[in-house]
Amino acid sequence: MKKIITFSSAALTALSLVAIVAPAFADTGAVTPLVSSTQSTTGVKFKAPENALALDGATNFYFGEHQIDGSKTEFQASTETDSSKSNSQASPLVTFHDLDGESKNYKISATASGLSDLKNSIIELGAATFSDASGANVTDTSLFKNLSTSSHVLNTQPQDIFESTGAANGYYTAKFSDAKLIVPVADQTKDNHEGIITWDLKLVP
Repeated sequence: MKKIITFSSAALTALSLVAIVAPAFADTGAVTPLVSSTQSTTGVKFKAPENALALDGATNFYFGEHQIDGSKTEFQASTETDSSKSNSQASPLVTFHDLDGESKNYKISATASGLSDLKNSIIELGAATFSDASGANVTDTSLFKNLSTSSHVLNTQPQDIFESTGAANGYYTAKFSDAKLIVPVADQTKDNHEGIITWDLKLVP
């Protein structure tokens, strides 16, 4: 004989409440109420270094050793780029930096003293191209321009080579397409002849 189990209405109500409340005991993601909050500030300050705008250096221009032949008057500087070579054999270039973060226009000029005993000699530099020397490829080289579209002739008077046209912030290299020494035949005498190129960086008024 089958046994029939019956529940009272009160018992059914109690079971329904258990079914509704039970899942709440399984939820362990309790919410922590916010009691209080506060704020603090953060920031950073950069200071321009000493000599924030300055020339860093220039390669020596060596024009080689030549036989006097009574006709040749132009002599090219070495343009080897092998880093193992001496400074005098590096590509003709000048390096400089601008780190003050301000918009200052400036010019870089060069003066050649004249090689000893070669009073009528001149040095001619090709147009400069500019590159980032910081290693981060973040500097803007478009802010520089040559002050001559062809070449720059150096003599005993300062010659403006190139200038900045805005706020350039970084380390730069100006590399000349070539450099040559021009010596009239009558001035070519046996011996070593040496001179000095002075580079200047000046603000544009």
